[in-house]
Formats: sequence, C-alpha cells, structure tokens
Amino acid sequence: MNPPTRGSALGAGIWLGVANAVNLGATTFVGIYLARLLPIAEFGRLAFALNANLLLMLVAGLGLTVGVTGEVARGRDRGPEVWANVAALAVLRVLSAALAVGCGVLATVLTGNSLVALAAVAAAGYIVQDFAVGILQGLLCTRAVSLLVVVQPVTYLGLVLWLQPSRAEAVMDAMVVAFLPALGLAGLLVAAQRLPWRRPAWGTLARLGRAVTMSGHSYLLTFLELAFLAIAVLVLGALGYYEQAAVLSIIFTLTRPLYGIWTAVLAAVYFPRLHSLASLAEPEARPLFDGFARAAGALSIPIALGLAVFAQPVLALLFGGRYDDFAGYLVGASPLVFFLALEALLTWTLLAQGGASGAILALTVRFGAVVAICAVVAVVPGSARWCLPLLIAVHVAAAAVGLLLALRWAVVLGRLQLPVRPLLLSTVLMAIGFIGIRYLEPPPYTTITQYALLTVEGLGVWVLGLIPLLMGHVSLDPLRARKGYVLSSSLASRFRR
Repeated sequence: MNPPTRGSALGAGIWLGVANAVNLGATTFVGIYLARLLPIAEFGRLAFALNANLLLMLVAGLGLTVGVTGEVARGRDRGPEVWANVAALAVLRVLSAALAVGCGVLATVLTGNSLVALAAVAAAGYIVQDFAVGILQGLLCTRAVSLLVVVQPVTYLGLVLWLQPSRAEAVMDAMVVAFLPALGLAGLLVAAQRLPWRRPAWGTLARLGRAVTMSGHSYLLTFLELAFLAIAVLVLGALGYYEQAAVLSIIFTLTRPLYGIWTAVLAAVYFPRLHSLASLAEPEARPLFDGFARAAGALSIPIALGLAVFAQPVLALLFGGRYDDFAGYLVGASPLVFFLALEALLTWTLLAQGGASGAILALTVRFGAVVAICAVVAVVPGSARWCLPLLIAVHVAAAAVGLLLALRWAVVLGRLQLPVRPLLLSTVLMAIGFIGIRYLEPPPYTTITQYALLTVEGLGVWVLGLIPLLMGHVSLDPLRARKGYVLSSSLASRFRR
C-alpha cells in the first residue's frame, strides 16, 4: 500500500481539525457558560470533578488508543492476524474501564463525595469510545472519526443548556448521559467496517510487540502531557481552595483549546502517516514534517499573542466581568499556547519513529516541577493567598524547559535532527519583539494595530527559524544532519555507547 499523499493528509487534517474544533468549541462553551452560571466556589467544585475525570481517563486508559492505531495502520496489508491483537487490546481496554469505575465508587464510599464516582463513570465511557476512535484512525476513516468526535460534546452541550444546572453533581450527570449516543454510534461505525475479527488467545499479548511498546510510550506521554495542566487544579480542589481552582481552570481553559485540537490532528493524521514510513530519511517525511511545523507556528503564535494583548477584554466578554481582576494571570499564561503546540509536534514525531525516550524524560521533568510546587502549596499554611501567580509562573517556565530538553535529547539520542539554534534564536527574537512593542515603547496606535504588528513579527521570525529546514540544509534524519545546526553526531554516538 502506497503512503498517503500530502494532499490526502491535508484533507484528512482539515476534517479532523474541524471536528475537533467543534468538540473543543462545544466543551469550551459549556465551561464558559457554567463559569458564568455557577457561583465561583461551585465552579471550583466542578473543576475539581472534571480534572479527576481527566486523570482517571489517563490512568485507566493505558495509552492503548495509539497502540491500536499503530497496529491497524501497519496491518492493513498484513492479513487478518492483526485483528487478534486488536481484540486482545480491546479486552484490556474494557477491563481498564471497569477498573476506573471501581476506583471511583471506592473513593466515593471513603470520602462521601459523589462527584468522584460520576467522574469515574464518565471516564469509563470515554475509554471505550476512544478505543473505537483508535481503530478508525488506523483504518484512515477520517470522516467516521470526525463524526464520532463531535457527538458526545454536542449532546453534553444540549443537556447543559436544557437543564440549567445549579450544582456540580447535575453537570456530571449530564456528562455521563451524553456518552450513551456516542457509544452507540461508535459501535455502529466499527461494525460498518466489517472487520475480520479473530478471537484473541491468552498468548496474543505476547505477540503484540511494537503495539504494546507503543501503547506503553503513549500511556506515559499522554499522562504527562494532560496531567501537566490538570494536577494543580485537582490539588487546589482537594485542599478546598475552590475559588483558586476555578480561576486556574479558567486560565487553562483559554490556553488549552488549540493544544487539544492540534494534538488530536497529530494523533489522527500526522502520526499514522509518519509511522508508516521506514525512517525520517524517506522522501515523504520532509514535506509532511515541514507542513505541520509551519502550521504549529501559524496557529499558536497569533492565538498566544491574542490572549496576551486582549486578556482583559476576553475575560470581560466571556465571563461578564466576574474574572476581570485575573487578566494579568492570563497574560502570563499565554506563552503556554506556543510551547505546548511545539511540544506536541515533537512528541508525536518521536513516538512515530520509536524515539519517545527523550520526550518522556523531558515531560517527566516538566511534570515533576509542577508536582513539586503543588506539594509546596499543599504543605505551606496560608498558600491560598499567593498560590495562583506561583503556579502559573511555574507552568510556563516548566513548559519552556521541557521543550528545550526534548529538543536536546531528541538530538543526543539520534532520533531526530532540527535546526535548534535558528529555532531558539527565532523564539528569543519573538519574545524581545513582544516586550518591545507591547511594553517598552508606549504605542501611538490602537490595540488592534499593536496586535497586528506583533503577529507579523512573531510569524516572520518563526519562518526565519525554519528556513534551514525548509531549504533542505538540515535533514530530519540524524545520519544526514549538517554540522553547525545540531549537536555533532560524535556526541550522539558517545552518549549511546
């Protein structure tokens, strides 16, 4: 089977991009609507429940969606034996969903908080649905995946608007009910493919090899990526700092949407196509990576700058003035949009080519920094007064350091070569330009004109940083990298020895 062309990848990316935009648009709208509807403390309780739901999905999901996607993508021409492996992975996914429900029920019995049990049931529904998405992604059924992606959030949105909930428990009830049509549609879409299912034997898992290894990498990567923005809200909720949890949840809600859409597109479109190539030296690898690298900057830079320049108007428009006093926190958190988009592209590139170790190490350092500061907040008395600016600053600094570490380790481990110095220089110039235009020189022009100037400057220096890659002066393949843009191959070989 010939690798999909760049045009087909672009078309699939558009379908998935639109679907995930609808998904995250509906979810974000619900979050904004509930933030305006519920008292701040009650919204903080809801934020705690939603982040508990997210962590349960991460822990119980086992990362098997990427494993089944990779297995199906590599097995489309291999015959029916692949479906015994997929069936074995499906059994694991159902068992992990049941485990999530059991943990939620146990936590509810011990604490008396029904929100945890509702979060666990919703997590189980997502775990099953997401496995069907993995199968369809591996088959490159982009339109089916797109349809499945939008059903649950749109149903959830309709239920919330109809019920007008006043308690966090009612919101979680709506979330659980919204998974019922999504699960039914998932079953119909998978059944429509008429797949040659085979009954898995007990020894099947031992033959999965690459799929199980990839699932393990995906499990760690997904947990470290999403828990990075979830753990602080969860800790604040567990401490009873519901107002602080609400504010931090609002800030992350506004900085996270692009990351969610971008990650979904990378998983469904970029990863299967890059994974099907033998190495990054393949002719199809360069245009694929080039296009997504340019898209990462073109999407994230304007959004990050928009949040920084229009922080107070955005908060006033979305939340009716309730969170206007926290505009400075949104400005401080805006670089997360850019850092997370680049980190996602790098992570999925490494995962597709079997070099996830560097990304995992970098994400572990990043997540560890956030966990450490959360521990400080938990043990220091009176931390409710000063925890928000500290948590936001640590998140941004950790995201930047994690990205730099991932770039370094990808080179040292010999998995991926990028024009590191030009990219770092472009990022520094972007920051200098923002500070100079935004703060140092009083602008004699409107805010919109200032935003336009910042966007042109940011996109311009980003393209300059990519020029060595776009012009072919730097190869993605570490064996063909030119000296001067990356760490030397001798350093990489000494490290591996």
